[in-house]
Amino acid sequence: VFAQSGLEFEYRSLADDKCLNDLWRRSPLSYVDQVKTPLLILLGQDDKRVPNNQGLEYLRALKARQVPVRLQSYPGNNHSIDDVEADADVMVNTLLWFSSHI
Repeated sequence: VFAQSGLEFEYRSLADDKCLNDLWRRSPLSYVDQVKTPLLILLGQDDKRVPNNQGLEYLRALKARQVPVRLQSYPGNNHSIDDVEADADVMVNTLLWFSSHI
């Protein structure tokens, strides 16, 4: 989390309030009230960079605000979703998503 956010991390101590606030400001959930655009969320189920529960939490938050949202989950794929069949499915579903929302 810290490496991806650009924040400093001291492994010998817990994150302080300033650090936690900085992380929150970098989180998509902190801006969910501003989202109006339909969103397609694509998750690799084995993602080590972004845990799936974060994508699911974002999905629930958007649905609660009645933002058009759809989630596609890809077993056996990491953050990059690079399995050939999954990659093809991503392309097809992305095109279908755009064609129905543009």
